[in-house]
Amino acid sequence: MPIAKRGFLFTHFEKLLCGVAALLVLAAIVYTALHGSSGAVAASPEKLGEKLREIAQKLQAPARSLRTPDYLAAITDRLHGAGVPRFLRDPMSFPLDQRYPSIRVGFDKEFTLEAREPVKSVAVQGSTGVIEIAAHPVGDDYKKIRLRSYSKEGQALVVAEGATVKHEFPVVVSKEAGKTAHPPSEVAQGGRQDAVTLLIRPNPANQNDGVLVVGYQVWRRDWVDPLGEYQMVKEVGAGEAGGGPVGAAVPAFAPGAAAADTRTRWVDSDVLPGRTYSYKVRTVGSNSYPAAGEFTEPLRVTVSPNVDFQFSSFNPTQVGFDVIKEFSGSRILKNKFWVSPGQEIGGRVKDAGTNEMLDFGAGAVLVDYHRNVLLRGAGVSDRVIYADAAGDLHIRMRGKTDSELWAMLEKARQPVTGIPGLPAGIPRPAVPTGRAGAPTGAGQGRGMATGGGGRRR
Repeated sequence: MPIAKRGFLFTHFEKLLCGVAALLVLAAIVYTALHGSSGAVAASPEKLGEKLREIAQKLQAPARSLRTPDYLAAITDRLHGAGVPRFLRDPMSFPLDQRYPSIRVGFDKEFTLEAREPVKSVAVQGSTGVIEIAAHPVGDDYKKIRLRSYSKEGQALVVAEGATVKHEFPVVVSKEAGKTAHPPSEVAQGGRQDAVTLLIRPNPANQNDGVLVVGYQVWRRDWVDPLGEYQMVKEVGAGEAGGGPVGAAVPAFAPGAAAADTRTRWVDSDVLPGRTYSYKVRTVGSNSYPAAGEFTEPLRVTVSPNVDFQFSSFNPTQVGFDVIKEFSGSRILKNKFWVSPGQEIGGRVKDAGTNEMLDFGAGAVLVDYHRNVLLRGAGVSDRVIYADAAGDLHIRMRGKTDSELWAMLEKARQPVTGIPGLPAGIPRPAVPTGRAGAPTGAGQGRGMATGGGGRRR
C-alpha cells in the first residue's frame, strides 16, 4: 500500500524550493552591486579624473549652431558647375562632306565664300595658279573665306575643315564667267484690276557685257506691315511662260505693234483688293557671280478695290450712297443704301433672281456729312467724312469717286452697233447687261441692283 503525501511540506515542497533559490539569487545580486561599485571607485581614481576633465572641456567648448544648412546654394553651385553635355554620336556613323554648288568667276576677281559653320583651316586643291586665298577669317567671321582669281582658266576645289565635316566649294575660273548682272532698265505696272501686272524691260548692258540672262527675281513687300521685309515671290523666266501659284510670265505684245515687245509680263494674282504692295526686281544670269545682280528701285502698287461707293444724296437724318461691287463671275452690281453717322456704308441685300445674299459692305463707316461746303477753288459742294478699315479719316465730295468700277459699268452698258473689220450692215450683237435680278434690300438697302458685264482685260 503506497504512502500518501500529507502535511504542508509534502504538499508545497517544490514551491518552497523555488522560493529559497530566488532569495539566494537576489541576495547575490545585491551583494555584487554594492561591493563591485565601491571597489571600482576605490580601485581606479585615475579614470574618475579623466571623466571630470572631459566634462570640463565640453563645458568650455562653444555651442554648435542649430541653423538649417543652405541647401539652395549648394544645389545652385552644382547646377552651374556642371559641364554642358556632349553630343552623343554613333562612333560607327561618319558625317558626309558638304558639297556646295559650283561657282563661276572671271579673271582677276575677288569673291567671298561662306560655309554653313565656322571653319578652322582652308586649302585649295586642283589646278595651281587659278585662285588663291586672300583672307580667312573675313573680319571676325570664321564662316567666310575671301579668295582671288588670276588671269588663267581652270578649275579648283576649296576645302574648308569644319568641326565635324569638310566643306568643298568647286570653283571654275573662265574668261566669260563672273560677269555682273545689271538690273532691268524698267519695271512698270500693267493694267489689270484684280491683280498686279509687272512689265519688266531687259537692260541692254547685259547683252553688251555678254551676260546670259536666264530670268528675273521678283521680291514683294506688303505695306500692311510698315516694318516688313521684302520676300521673293517668284523667279520668272526671261521671255518664257512661267506658271506657279503666284503668277505667270508671258511675252508682252504692244497693241498694234508689228513685232513682239521685248518686255516680260508677270501677273501677280496672289494679292488682295485695296492692299498696297511694293515690288523690286533683279536680273539672274547663268555666267554671273553672284548669279543675281542689284535690285531695281521699289515700285509701289495699290490694287484697285472690288467695291466702291459714291455719295449721291441725303435727307435731314441720313446720307444716300450708291455702292458698286464686283462679284464672282465678273458681275458688277450696284445698290443704294441710306446710312446714318456711325453706321457702316453698304449692307447685305437678297438677290430676287437667285435668292443669294449679296454683301455690299464697303469697309467704311460714315463719321459726318456737311452741306454747302465752300471749296478752295470755285463753287460749293456737299461732302462726307468717313473712316476706313484702318481707322483713318477721309473726305469724299458728292458725286466724286476714284474707282474704275463705275467707268467699267457704264462702258458695259453702252451698245456697240458694229464690229470693226466686218462688212457694213452686219450689226454687232447686243452686249448683255448681266443684270442679276432686282435685289430687295433687307435693312437699309433700297432700290434696284443694276448689273454690268465682265471686266475688259
